[in-house]
Amino acid sequence: MNLGLLVRIFTILKNQKKSRWAMMRLREKKLRRLLRFAYKRSPYYRETFAARGITEENLSSVPLEHFPTIDKDTLIAHFERIVTRGGVSQHLLRECDAGTTLPGVHFVHSSGTTGTPRYFYYDTDAWNTMLAGIIRGAFWGMGFWKMVSVVARGARLCYIAAVNGNYGGAVSIQDGIVGLNAEKLFIDLNTPVSQWLPKIKEFSPSMLMGYPSALKILAEQVEALGVDGGGFDKNRIQQIVTCGEPLLPSCRAYLEKVFARHVINFYGTSESLALGLEDSPEDGMILFDDLNYIEEIDGKMYVTCLYNYAQPLIRYHVSDRIRLLPDVPPKKDMVPFSRCSVVQSREEDIMWFTDGTRREFLHPLSVEGFCIEGLLDYQFVQKSDASFLVVLEIGRGKTRTEAEEIGRKISMEIQSILDEKNLDFVDFSISFTDKIAPSSNGKKKLVVLDM
Repeated sequence: MNLGLLVRIFTILKNQKKSRWAMMRLREKKLRRLLRFAYKRSPYYRETFAARGITEENLSSVPLEHFPTIDKDTLIAHFERIVTRGGVSQHLLRECDAGTTLPGVHFVHSSGTTGTPRYFYYDTDAWNTMLAGIIRGAFWGMGFWKMVSVVARGARLCYIAAVNGNYGGAVSIQDGIVGLNAEKLFIDLNTPVSQWLPKIKEFSPSMLMGYPSALKILAEQVEALGVDGGGFDKNRIQQIVTCGEPLLPSCRAYLEKVFARHVINFYGTSESLALGLEDSPEDGMILFDDLNYIEEIDGKMYVTCLYNYAQPLIRYHVSDRIRLLPDVPPKKDMVPFSRCSVVQSREEDIMWFTDGTRREFLHPLSVEGFCIEGLLDYQFVQKSDASFLVVLEIGRGKTRTEAEEIGRKISMEIQSILDEKNLDFVDFSISFTDKIAPSSNGKKKLVVLDM
């Protein structure tokens, strides 16, 4: 096991034993350290702070709400003046995404629900701190030595999600597993669903992790095989963790019924992969105050990531909507973290297709993230049990030839996915639009059902 990673895990697990007052003091100390660093090392923050009358002398006393906010568009527009490592740019990260490896450069691919996919940057120190936060969530409810004991006895994690690409969940879980010397089975959403259960039964996992919708599909397969699950050893599973999508109460109840295990719902975004988790729904979402400073303003969520000095995000507007819950007298063994009401974030439909004998799906998170020059946005519209439309937003000013080239590249990407899923009976077409409108929560839906 990676000794440095274990030390980080041990450190953040100790934070859970602090009093609420001590946790708030730790958060404030980390906040002020980050603000001072950003002021000295980031030209963008130094200028925007100065515009608010914030100087090096009063950095330690100005309330956080007086600092400027930023959003994704601002981050991308000023990226090279925000990051504190010279030479790091969106172009460089795109090259890394294509296969270039650079020491100390870690990144994740953002989702396409709020516009063109972009990259978020972490250096090695920030990445390892984030990994410790994710591992804490994956082993939630275990103390440090119990976690070490579980891993030493041979932890085996099965992760079902979009895993082909630099998605935050996939790359962080991969690195966390390597750091713990655990065994893994990654099942990509584009793997034909008929292959899932045979692979998982052979692997015999001790932990299940993945998108709620994916774990629900697995649970339906297990339930359909009867009491013994057709040889699927449910008793071996010690932990079930959902992530990447909202976990609806009905889905949680179903997973807990089929697998007879409590479900932990992990919460993270590309901007900060370790934000919190939901252990007990009635107690709200637990927010990791030792890793992030989260504000709620009129229901809108603002995150200050306290551990990523390489790409400082200060009062960053996340499009999820929350409501912070007031502090309450702590229950026995209650952690000293802030809590919020259930996060309103992305909830997507799955496209199911059938030819009368086979039934297979396309998950929206397996088809998002296309990075093609000139493509601004896209949306899938399911038209029938065997067809769908892809709407491409390319904006004004593109020639017919340019539009056709974008459409050709997208068609190749989609056809490759259909071939991988054995969906030879499914047809699709492509259309173009100037603008794809968002839904009421500010995010555009990747999938629209129009059948």
